Amino acid sequence: MKDLSIFADESGYFNSYYKVSPYYIVTLLFHDQSVDLTSSVDRLKTSMSSLKVGDHAIHTGPIIRRVSTYENMRIDERKQIFNRIFYFTRTVDISFETLVVEKKMISERIELNAQLSKMLAAFLTSNLAYFNSFDRLIIYYDNGQTELTNILVSVFSTIFGHVEFRKVIPYDYRLFQSADLICTLQLLQLKMEKHNLTKSELSFFKSERDLKKQYLTLLKDKRFIFK
Repeated sequence: MKDLSIFADESGYFNSYYKVSPYYIVTLLFHDQSVDLTSSVDRLKTSMSSLKVGDHAIHTGPIIRRVSTYENMRIDERKQIFNRIFYFTRTVDISFETLVVEKKMISERIELNAQLSKMLAAFLTSNLAYFNSFDRLIIYYDNGQTELTNILVSVFSTIFGHVEFRKVIPYDYRLFQSADLICTLQLLQLKMEKHNLTKSELSFFKSERDLKKQYLTLLKDKRFIFK
């Protein structure tokens, strides 16, 4: 049986626009399960185990902001963690698509729901041949936001009859952590384009140029392209 794993993660809050949450971003990360990633996952686990916080579910936003698990860590220690999940993400055989809604253009939650649903449906229907080439589409999400859970179930189930949904525990799936990384980097790119990076973000990446050169540009070849 040929299965496609689809890991979904979001950045932002499912509400109307306000300054600290101008975007709602959804990342879909795709992995053909016939491609074995075991050795890459094992290497990541081993390399993480040697660090101060050990192997854990990596959350890249808090790493940059130095909060939660990372609040007492130096910047070089946080960058080690960030760089290891980044290296893993860009070297394994995956692809991703990111959907972005600028909430400044909407006034109510129902509009966000409608716009995101349309964007997701448009992406899926424009790539029907790819998704129908698999026997099963398995959607992994942590059910973190009920609204996104409902959109994923509704849109995927309407278009496909061979889809399953599974609640993910972030620690158990390194690809879910990769989806989190991609969401974070997409948000940083949007902020960088408007020169709105915070002091903590600029301190972590040193400059807009370094962020673009060392991370954003290197991730581009992982974007979903169906040939």
